[in-house]
Amino acid sequence: MNIGVTALGEVAVGRFATRGGARVGQRIVVTGTLGDAAAGLKLERPVGDPLRERGLKPAPRCAAGHQLAGIANAVIDISDGLLADLAHLTGQLGAEIRLDRLPTSSALTHAVPDQRERWPFQFSGGDYELLGLIAEDAQLPASAGGVILTEIGRITGSGTIECLDENGRVFETSGAGWDHFRS
Repeated sequence: MNIGVTALGEVAVGRFATRGGARVGQRIVVTGTLGDAAAGLKLERPVGDPLRERGLKPAPRCAAGHQLAGIANAVIDISDGLLADLAHLTGQLGAEIRLDRLPTSSALTHAVPDQRERWPFQFSGGDYELLGLIAEDAQLPASAGGVILTEIGRITGSGTIECLDENGRVFETSGAGWDHFRS
């Protein structure tokens, strides 16, 4: 069975954010925590486990999206993974992501105590959080729509997305995220 759904609507001018608008120097922010859904699946957590439930019952960030639309230059949901979806926003530009700043749930910290072992779940999993680009000089609220908002990096002109560890060294991230055309 295949079911297709189309939703149409209208938004007032200036009350929405698109995938365009990336500029060098912008701050990269995310809502909520990252990596739970990917960890729940990869670690084969049972139904009912908090990590597994993040993938089975995602919480839409509608209120956060409305608030981010007023301050962000670009917004996207993280459904294919942080790095894959960030690439949709950066285009020919690049980015630096500080992996030690990635927001982590207590459930993921408990399941995977080593920070470096959590990072692949966090940069490649789809938790349906929001990813936004905010101007350098814009005031960054602590939360959006009642969900924590965390700055995790900056847009660069390098042409590549680099993930940096707590010491500023590049952390290898090959094959990160969902690719709809990968066999």
